[in-house]
Amino acid sequence: MKRFPIRSVAGSLMAVMCLLGNGGTPAQADVMLGINFNAYPDRRGATVAPAETAGAVTQQNWNNAMLPGPTPATDATDDGAGHVSFSNSTSGISLIDSNGAAYPAITYSITGGYPGGNASAPWSAWGVASISGGTAGDRHLMQGGLQTRNNLGTIVLNSVHAFTGSVSYDLYVYYTPRDGTSTVNLLNTLNVYQDNNPVAFGTYTITSIPFTGNGYVQSNGSGGTGNYLKITGLTADTLKLTDLGQDWTNSVAGIQIVPIPEPATLGLLAIPGVGGLMMRSRRHK
Repeated sequence: MKRFPIRSVAGSLMAVMCLLGNGGTPAQADVMLGINFNAYPDRRGATVAPAETAGAVTQQNWNNAMLPGPTPATDATDDGAGHVSFSNSTSGISLIDSNGAAYPAITYSITGGYPGGNASAPWSAWGVASISGGTAGDRHLMQGGLQTRNNLGTIVLNSVHAFTGSVSYDLYVYYTPRDGTSTVNLLNTLNVYQDNNPVAFGTYTITSIPFTGNGYVQSNGSGGTGNYLKITGLTADTLKLTDLGQDWTNSVAGIQIVPIPEPATLGLLAIPGVGGLMMRSRRHK
């Protein structure tokens, strides 16, 4: 059996500790930031509790956007009541990452459009009584969200670099059908803009399918079925998303920012002994 010098193994251990941080805390590549848009209290919304795990990339400590505003009417989709716009700058909520660290510099705002071209009218919030499958956190995240109807709804995040630093990141956008259970063959179109650039980084389409019976399913971004989109390689400090939904059908349940490990970090995996130690650490974190 091949033996590694003690000095080499010691160096490998030091590299692993640098990667994991003090006390075995995951490195930034293992820390996510998620926002649940299904927390509106008057529309069967649900919060994801701090200890609950949710997401295609599993994390705890989801931020719950508690959508302030008037109590919606019985059928918000017909009479226009229940529309919501909100930001954490007005609600006073500081975003936290999956380890619970706060980022008061990061602000987000949710605005949108409504049929008839009223650009000042915001999103509608909608949830269902319950769905099945996954963890409790998954169900709370995926049982509802924000909807638009043939008009653009906008999500803006500012000062993202306060969390991501200089590394690029992936963005996960979660969708769910309005009734939570059926496959509705209508598209949502998502445009992603970086740092106020008028030219979109990319345009993605998704035909939403329910979480119940499917779990998390990634769409190909070109109209394929699924319940989340993954947009990779983003670098923006200001991130703007515009979503065009069809006839109140699909909801944006949440978003998640996942930093991409830098090549130097990934290179540690090639150090003799480090790969196995890292895998062992991940299994027991």
